[in-house]
Amino acid sequence: MKSRAVLSSLFGFTSTATAVSYIPKRRRNVLLLSTKHHQVQIQEGPQQKPTVIIDYNRCKGAVDNLDKLVATYSCRRKTRRWPMSLFCNMLDVSAYNALVLWLSVEPAWNQQKRSIRRRLFLQELGTSMVRPAQARRTRLPRSSSAAALLEVQQQVEPGPAQEQTKKRCHLCRGKRSVHARFCHACGQAVCKEHSTVVCSACSC
Repeated sequence: MKSRAVLSSLFGFTSTATAVSYIPKRRRNVLLLSTKHHQVQIQEGPQQKPTVIIDYNRCKGAVDNLDKLVATYSCRRKTRRWPMSLFCNMLDVSAYNALVLWLSVEPAWNQQKRSIRRRLFLQELGTSMVRPAQARRTRLPRSSSAAALLEVQQQVEPGPAQEQTKKRCHLCRGKRSVHARFCHACGQAVCKEHSTVVCSACSC
């Protein structure tokens, strides 16, 4: 890069992509990869910019907006493994694309909640993606918590609570306290710490 002249460009080609290296000023190298351009194209003018860079500058506003939207609700985790980072970014972008397609088919979906439509869509999307795994776990031994969560998500109406007797919470270890609260899914006794209250509006 030190030996290259300012405003010079280098191109590299494959059968499907084009890479360009542009030197806008000393000690500055701009690298871009494009699948749209397949030949050497440089704009006439004082900057002598490649067409790849001109097209990128014209469209980068939309890319920046997408990055901001994706960062608002993201599944990314702090990691040093670039495949994991790339995979999480693919999930984020795919989820936003799914929302765009869904709203093009159902534009009236949650119209009264426009400010939180994306959050609601991601919640439903995540629930629908994990439900098959939860359904498989309900057939495994000692999976009462997964079965209860699945039952609430499938909107099963609550049944009568078993308050006839008091028993020890089956999730507490080494505690002798007894409770009169029972899990609706498995029927075992639970304490306040290991239970969740679901109102009638959310359970139906």
